[in-house]
Amino acid sequence: PSPSSFAGGSGTTVALNAGSYSVSETAQIAYAASLSAGCSGSIAVGETKTCTIINDDIAPKLIVIKHVVNNDGRTAVAANFTMSVTAGKPTPASFPGAEAPGTQVALSAGSYSVTETGPNGYAASFSADCSGTIGLGQTKTCTITNDDYPLALVTDSSLCTFDVDNGTPGRQFRLLFTPDVNNPSGYKLNASNPGQTYYNVFYPTGSTVNITLPYPYVTQGAVPIHVYDGVTIQTVNGQRCLIPGNELANNSTQVTLANYNPQAFGSTYTITVPAGAYVNIHLDYGLKGTTGYKPGTQNSAISSAITIPNLQSYTFSDSGSGSGTVQSENAFKKDPGIAGLVQSSITGNPVPGATVQIYDPANVLLATVTTDADGWFLWEYKYTGKAATFTINLPIYSVSQTVTLKSNKFVVVIIPVP
Repeated sequence: PSPSSFAGGSGTTVALNAGSYSVSETAQIAYAASLSAGCSGSIAVGETKTCTIINDDIAPKLIVIKHVVNNDGRTAVAANFTMSVTAGKPTPASFPGAEAPGTQVALSAGSYSVTETGPNGYAASFSADCSGTIGLGQTKTCTITNDDYPLALVTDSSLCTFDVDNGTPGRQFRLLFTPDVNNPSGYKLNASNPGQTYYNVFYPTGSTVNITLPYPYVTQGAVPIHVYDGVTIQTVNGQRCLIPGNELANNSTQVTLANYNPQAFGSTYTITVPAGAYVNIHLDYGLKGTTGYKPGTQNSAISSAITIPNLQSYTFSDSGSGSGTVQSENAFKKDPGIAGLVQSSITGNPVPGATVQIYDPANVLLATVTTDADGWFLWEYKYTGKAATFTINLPIYSVSQTVTLKSNKFVVVIIPVP
């Protein structure tokens, strides 16, 4: 053949001997080739044949997959979400979401992006190919995963879930009973670990939400209820932690023990608060500060007014179908000497692992102890003599406090730290 190789064009005449022949071309990326019948076969002396090769550019292809994860109580499916593709001539441009294999979208080469609208209560994550540029012949896959928010969570004042006893089913917090300096034979409910509680509601429907609290929970602070436009949930050390969005509103409704009728375990009290994407209410255990307790059977805390069973359950709920249950464990702390609780002055949570130094009246260091998981420290010391002033120092916080210890007595102090 002459010429046997040449550039494509509007037409090239090739001289060749009679017999069989074929025409081929170097493939070009992103083009599909179609060859006419005259591009191969046999040719006779004096015969003329025409071979036409058509190259058509291959349109880009975008596959959109919508994946919905319902592991926290919500029930939306992929088709409840509407997917939208912004690009040159996307077909289809808008369509219901579909799980794998997804939906195929034809579009022009160039920049593109995928967005969605759908039910509230889901956090969306987009794969890398949900936006960018796409070339002729390319296929890209965009996967949008929507994971449902919980309906509700019970957290500490850091807005993290908690469980102080991994060996017991459910989620526990501790009630800390310490010796009552005014009644040495009894205990005082001095604190809890964690220190305070939030009930958190996510994406309730309607303009208000009813929140039902269990006895003996009371509101904490002058403005205990807050409404936000959204929330981010992260996992930290195995617990779920909340980062509120922008605050939209707040409410100063107060709940005290007097709101419960009767004032007994099992009683509940319901309040109505504004709704939003995320609502929380700041709470505390309302029996803190009560006295006259003694350890009972099965580690219950017994007083003349009330008995607090060990592993007492408390269920919070709301009109958005959310709920959360926690349990209290009773912890009795007692020994002669100097003892105390180290707590955050901001959250009220106990501070574990804090170094505590104890000095005598002559400023001589007598002991160095460390707070336990409940922020409790104890120096067992049977003091004899006249009442004397001892100094408790927390060096890492530059905080110190004095206490007066009498002969053969004990003293309990609560130390807030920054």
